Amino acid sequence: MKGRRTHDRFYLHERRTKPKEYFLFVADKAGPFLRRLPAPAILDVGCAAGDFLSFLAGRFPSARLHGMDILPALIRRARKDVPAATFFVGDIDKGKHLPQAKFDAIFMNGVHLIFDDIDGWMQHVLSLLKPRGCAYVFGIFNPEPVDVLTRTRAVGGEWQPGWNVFSRRTVLETLEKHGVAGRFFPFEIGIDVPRHRDDPLRAWSFKDDRGHRLLVNGTQILHHLSLLVMQRKKEN
Repeated sequence: MKGRRTHDRFYLHERRTKPKEYFLFVADKAGPFLRRLPAPAILDVGCAAGDFLSFLAGRFPSARLHGMDILPALIRRARKDVPAATFFVGDIDKGKHLPQAKFDAIFMNGVHLIFDDIDGWMQHVLSLLKPRGCAYVFGIFNPEPVDVLTRTRAVGGEWQPGWNVFSRRTVLETLEKHGVAGRFFPFEIGIDVPRHRDDPLRAWSFKDDRGHRLLVNGTQILHHLSLLVMQRKKEN
């Protein structure tokens, strides 16, 4: 059952006035690296309508910003809303229509969990990275040594991928094969996220018995969120 991802089209109708909490978290982690560069070339993979790049433009005004998404409608919206960035349609999983340029920093937020295999997108991200560059991948990673593949549909909808859960162990072992160092930084959301009754696949928060906020959506899969930082190991 392959399924077809359609859920991301909600970004066409959403524009935030405040950055998402994880935008701040990711930018804080990437900040020390980016500020060492006079004009870092940045690529946001799965950029949707450009919200994250719009946020980065304010944080790192000297950066050269690029965005890539597989959905042409989202790219058209991004070009309109974030004119300071360069956008193009491309497929990071299959490696189709990738840019020729190399980048100092590549971001991929909430995208890897769409794919049934991590090796494809990982190789293509690394191929777009400069030798001393860093890649930042934010989303769900399982702290337990178990990988989960899913297909999901809201009642009356169609089956689609999008909430696969790969273990941190699998990711690190795959990176090791590519000669790349990886490190995880766990993320815990600091605000309450309301439930979207009209969209059961959007995540919402609740508190456990220790008062920690956890995220879940209609799949009832807990969202153990982390930022994965990838960088090629230095040659001796």
